[in-house]
This record gives sequence, structure tokens and C-alpha cells, in this order.
Amino acid sequence: MASSETGIANEAPIELQFIDNPTWHTEQPRQEFSLPPADRGKAAWLFLMTCFFVECFIWGFPFSYGILQEYYSTHEPFVSKPSGVAAIGTTALRWPSHRRYNCFVGVAVVSLSLIASSFSQAVWQLILTQGVGYAVGAMLLYDPILLFLHEWFVQRKGLAFGVMWAGTGASGIFIPYFLAWGLDRYGFRTILRAWGVACFVFLAPMMLLVKPRIPLTLSSSETTMRRFDWRFVLTPAFIIFQIQNIFQGMGYFIPGIYLPSYAHSLGMSKSATTATIALLNSMGVFGCISAGLLIDRLHVATVQVVFALGSALSVFFLWGFSVSVPLLLVFSAAYGFFAFPYTTMYTGVMKEVRRQCPGAEFGLLMGLLSAGRGIGSVVSGPLSEALLKRMDAADDATTGYDSDYVNLIIFTGTCVALGGCFGFGAKRIGWL
Repeated sequence: MASSETGIANEAPIELQFIDNPTWHTEQPRQEFSLPPADRGKAAWLFLMTCFFVECFIWGFPFSYGILQEYYSTHEPFVSKPSGVAAIGTTALRWPSHRRYNCFVGVAVVSLSLIASSFSQAVWQLILTQGVGYAVGAMLLYDPILLFLHEWFVQRKGLAFGVMWAGTGASGIFIPYFLAWGLDRYGFRTILRAWGVACFVFLAPMMLLVKPRIPLTLSSSETTMRRFDWRFVLTPAFIIFQIQNIFQGMGYFIPGIYLPSYAHSLGMSKSATTATIALLNSMGVFGCISAGLLIDRLHVATVQVVFALGSALSVFFLWGFSVSVPLLLVFSAAYGFFAFPYTTMYTGVMKEVRRQCPGAEFGLLMGLLSAGRGIGSVVSGPLSEALLKRMDAADDATTGYDSDYVNLIIFTGTCVALGGCFGFGAKRIGWL
């Protein structure tokens, strides 16, 4: 994901001044360049708005996958061989001169993957197209945007990433209802083709607004041949936060996948099952912005443990004891607020890692953190199916702990709790 030029905030003095001092361009003009200000100004906020809408289209769809999960598990041609369905949604989750071109290629790959998935006749074809293909396209589109946002926002980086990642939750309010309506009326083939076309029509023009704050000639000409500094992977900060990151990824996605099925097993209406996903995503908007504001002011370990405990308690007590629509909706809201914004805290994680190893580069760090979360999410798909299959609960379950989902509830709550406890403990003993 990263290339040598992504270390713009570390080893090269010129780049360090550009990134970490939002007013550098007004105080020390260099040649004919006049950089737009960081953290403020029309250009910065326009770029952030573009990031928000890209987030809406790219990640709002996979984060509403629970609706498709229920459909695939109850309709042909997939109901006869449903094994692997849960892995579809969890799977979906470099050279400097090519970054902007990668964005356009990514839009095309995402759109074509959705359209291709509409022709699927087996689960493995869905995994290949809607899972792997979609993820590759999203990565090509998404990674340059993350690197550019790092340039546009310095002092308010946590808030900026929080606003961008809130786009997933915002679109997740209406996408579940769109999918539920479209699947009932037109079937999965038509709805996937329509969404694929819509992604291309809306995202392709937006790519014209995706551009770096620092011109290529300034940000990379002096660092093209420079090697990565990998020493940060041995720092206590990176090891601890990456372990947390993997655990949180293993547990986080499970409610979003299984809530509609769980609600359906309780005899809830289709509107209620759809509302569980919509509410989870909508509360994620407030969670992301809140976490972004806090991460700019408090130590990342403190913020993570608060959100991790909130996530775990909501799973153990609200999902575990929910057998009615109101309590399940309360769980969706609480879990969305506390668990959804975990990636917003990456800015705080990277700040702590770079405090221990100043040579750590933003692009490489973001790539490894994303890979760690990806490992957790991919593992959670088949693992969650195995946990669900082991149970043979009675039909008259009185709580979630009496149902087929008890193992999922315990596993999810444990994983999201571990997503914040190690860092807080390490901070208490002085490792962070």
C-alpha cells in the first residue's frame, strides 16, 4: 500500500516542515510554490467532504452486508450450499505518480466486481467477486485518499479521520433499507448491477477532487530511493496496538453480519431486522466524530479502553439478554457508538508508535494496521460459522444465551474487550 514517498512526515527535513507545520507555506515560501493551508481553508474542507462521500459509497455497502447475508442464506442458488456466505462480507473488507490514477482504477474495479457478482451461481463466486474483487478495488481507491488526508490535516487529524469514517455510518442508515427493498422487489442480481453502476457514476467524477496538498515534486523527489524504516514493528507500542487491532477485527464484524438473522430467529418483522443494521451504522457516525475529537486530546490507550469496555458490555448484557425488538435496537445503538469508531483511533496509535520510533512512516503504518484488522475480519467469517454450527439450542430460547448465537455473543464480547485492554494496561505500567 505504501511506497517510499509516504514517509513525508519523518526523515526528510523538507517534508517534515510541510506536513507538521500548517502555516509553513505562508512563513517560508519555497520557489514558486504556495501550498494551501492544512487544517483549514476551502481546499482542505472540500477534500474532507470528498473523503466522506467516497467512504459512504465504498464502505457503506459491505457494512450493510447483514441484509445480503440473510438473503443469500434463504434464497437460491445459495441456500442449498450456504457454507462460506459469512466470509463474503468480511473478506471485502505504489508509485507516487500513480496514486491518483489508482483511484480511477479502483472505482472501475469496485463497480465491475459488483456487476460480476450478480452473475454468481455459487458461494465461491460471490467470495471471489463481491469479496476479493471488491476489496482489491476499494484498496486501490482508498489507500491514496488516506495518504492525501494525512497531508491535508495535521493538528486536527483525529477529527478529520473521524469525519471521513463517519461516512460509512451515514450511508449505512439508508443502504440496509435500499437493499431490503431491492432484494424483495427485484432480486440480488438486479440490485447488485444497479449499485455497481451507481458507484461508478457517482465516484468517478469525485476522483477529480482527490489530489494531494503537497505537489509531487516536493513530496517525493528527494525520497524516491529511500528505504523503509521497519524498526517500529519491534516497539512495544506497535506490538501491543496491533494485537488489540487483530482481536477487535475478529469480533467487531460479527453483529453486523448476524443481527438480521438473529432478529429473524426471534420472529421479528423484516423492518425490525433491517433497523438493527441501520441503527448500528447511524450511531457509528456519532461514535466516529466523538472518538476523533477525543483522540486529538487524550492518550489513545485511554480512549480505546473506554470504547472497548462500552462495546463489550453492550454485547454481554444487551445482545446476550435481548429477546425483544426494543432491547435489540438499544444494543444496535450502543454497539454502533462504541465499536464502530475503532479505526478512527488509528491516528492516535500512529502518533504513539512514531513517538517511540520517529522513522515510522504514515503509509506503512496505516497499511500494517489495516492488514491486521483485515486478518481479524477474514478469520471471523469462517470462525463465526463454526461457532454457530456447534449449538443445538431449543426453539423456545428466552435470552441470547439460550439461543444458537450464544458462542457468537461470548466470542464477540471477549474480542472487542481485548481490543482496548492491553494498551491501557501497558500505559499503566509505563510501556506506553
